[in-house]
Amino acid sequence: MTPRIIVIDDDADTVDCLRIALKRRGYEVVGALSGAEGLATIRAIRPGLIIIDVMMPDIDGLDVCRSVRADPALTGVAIVLLSARSALADQAAGFEAGANRYIVKPVSLGALIKAVDELLALDVMVPNP
Repeated sequence: MTPRIIVIDDDADTVDCLRIALKRRGYEVVGALSGAEGLATIRAIRPGLIIIDVMMPDIDGLDVCRSVRADPALTGVAIVLLSARSALADQAAGFEAGANRYIVKPVSLGALIKAVDELLALDVMVPNP
């Protein structure tokens, strides 16, 4: 079965770029342009991995991450947070919210794809708090 990935970012160009790159790797990719749209999509398709921008105008990436981790139906979904915020406190907040990886922007596409490949190869199982 092809792993499903959801990319959540309020920048449509970022979503399109990641969608194209990840589809070339053989992944099924769905984009969402807001935290609310992302949560609805996550619950509808139950992906294997989610890439979430931290700073979004409606529901930020940390809150999306917490919502996913609080939902027993979504146990095992890997989460990659993307953020321009590079401070250690911001990264710690991302991991406390339940992220498997916290990647600081700008990021090379190769590094992001490597993280995705690694997480999906591990078949990450994340316990709910």
